[in-house]
Amino acid sequence: MARHWAGERPDEFAADESVVAALAAAGAPVEAVDAARVQAAQDDCHVWADNWEVFQTFVALSGQWRYLTHPMGPPQTLGLDYSRVESALRLMGFGPKKRIRLFRLIRLMEGEALDVHRAREAAQQNA
Repeated sequence: MARHWAGERPDEFAADESVVAALAAAGAPVEAVDAARVQAAQDDCHVWADNWEVFQTFVALSGQWRYLTHPMGPPQTLGLDYSRVESALRLMGFGPKKRIRLFRLIRLMEGEALDVHRAREAAQQNA
């Protein structure tokens, strides 16, 4: 789910509801509209109930990423700012034991998201 959040998709082109609507409005064949609709539904990221709390917390921390800026290139993603993560978890009302558990899970999600970010950044540098 963290990889999906970071933008990883199975296909480079992923139809969403706006593409489906545009195809229908343009008079595309029913088969093409239906195929786009199926692809849009497959782009959803399903989160198990057991992971919902950490997923919501991870998304809430989306503004706490740190970047290294280069004068001659795009920024490089470094990871989450852990001091801000701890503050956010406290402000969200999580007790000490839950903060420790969530922090471990958030770090796992961060690692997956970083893989996606770094692959995208490497592709941009090589382009």
